[in-house]
Amino acid sequence: MECNIFGMYFVNGCTGKMGKAVLEAAVSAGIHIVPVSFGGLKNAGKTVQVGGKDIQMYGPYERERILASILNDYPNLIVVDYTVPAAVNDNVELYCKIGVPFVMGTTGGDRNRLYKTVESSKIYAVISPQMGKQLVAFLATMENMAEQFPGVFSGYTLQVLPLSASS
Repeated sequence: MECNIFGMYFVNGCTGKMGKAVLEAAVSAGIHIVPVSFGGLKNAGKTVQVGGKDIQMYGPYERERILASILNDYPNLIVVDYTVPAAVNDNVELYCKIGVPFVMGTTGGDRNRLYKTVESSKIYAVISPQMGKQLVAFLATMENMAEQFPGVFSGYTLQVLPLSASS
């Protein structure tokens, strides 16, 4: 069994732009990944290559069995999810049911339901409301400014809202 102090990482959604980038970065950094991911019916049974690694794809009907088996083999497993908004809540329910900690990088889904599912499960999770590189850079800049200029944002509330279709 291949493992390090940080555990093993399972990147769900490795065929998408962000999932692929995260997986490639992890591989190039020497982080150990589980060569498995979930996908839709069209990818079930296929092997895709990401970051020089062969990743076995499993369909929706195999997810619970496969994830439980992987967690059994790698008890320090952490799932990193970059799938699609429609899959967020079902994925979170699966991760919590199996008992695997996760990072949710996918935007969307029913966030209230997501938070309630995680809270009732007591599973460790990192849930980001948005992981687009522009927003992450903006948030880092704001954090830096708050540290450099203490109190500068006192009394203010910041909201980042999507543009409406009519904008």
